[in-house]
Amino acid sequence: KWLAVILLFLTAAYSVAWFIIADRVEKGLDESIAKMRDEDGVSANCANRKISGFPLGFQLTCDAVSYENPQENVTLEAGAFHGAKRVYDLPLTVGELKGPLQIKAPFRLDLNWSTLEASVREADPLPSRISIDARELVATDADSAALKTLFGARKFEAHMRNEGDAVDIAARFETLLIK
Repeated sequence: KWLAVILLFLTAAYSVAWFIIADRVEKGLDESIAKMRDEDGVSANCANRKISGFPLGFQLTCDAVSYENPQENVTLEAGAFHGAKRVYDLPLTVGELKGPLQIKAPFRLDLNWSTLEASVREADPLPSRISIDARELVATDADSAALKTLFGARKFEAHMRNEGDAVDIAARFETLLIK
């Protein structure tokens, strides 16, 4: 009987803690976006942002994401974003971004892919690991009237590993075509 009461109490405490943390994450995102806007004039948006994942993790979902820095004349716009952390492995963040990514700077570039996934293992001062995996990657010159393809690859992988004072970086293309 006491064991059931203790388990019920622990379950209720965990549930309350999860929702408090999710609320803090949401407020932290709002504060970070507001700080960027106030200090640098930067605009960042996560359309229809939703935080979910109870009970085993935290998931951030956006229907579309964008970033604009008028001082640097840079705008980025992409499709849906989904990121996740698991309570049993909080330093690891995984995410998926839907294309296309439209880059507007002194040049215009569109990147598209069938799948783009990334993972980051957080550490201080640099992440201990970053991995990016893209399938059917295509880069298009959006400045040209004919939307000229610049390059394409069936698969792209990039990895960064932080080993103390050294940083290892590796990238690999499969079936790369440069036009």
